[in-house]
Amino acid sequence: MRELLLKWEGVEYRCKVTHDLIMMIENKVVLQDLANRFVAGCDTGAFPTSHIAWLYYCVLKGSGAPVTSEMVWDSIRSNKADSESLMNVINFLISEVFGAGPESEEGIEQEKKQ
Repeated sequence: MRELLLKWEGVEYRCKVTHDLIMMIENKVVLQDLANRFVAGCDTGAFPTSHIAWLYYCVLKGSGAPVTSEMVWDSIRSNKADSESLMNVINFLISEVFGAGPESEEGIEQEKKQ
């Protein structure tokens, strides 16, 4: 199973897509709508900022980061959040849920079977 590597406040976290994570996300953001916008070639400007913040929050929370949705919202609003990291989160979620591979594998690792 692939993992998303991301950093929050200098600490690295790893996220795997689980049913619980998808349910948490889809309490506020419909992933099919997000995927449709993304596949149509839209950039992050086409997504509501609150949706991007919610996705990032859910992935961080699902990875064990001690974060609140307000902390993530403030990070995005103040431009502290890296836009490439935000796009990696969107790519990763779409890829894991719908099977469309991201353009770049950077930030995503495959677990090695032993």
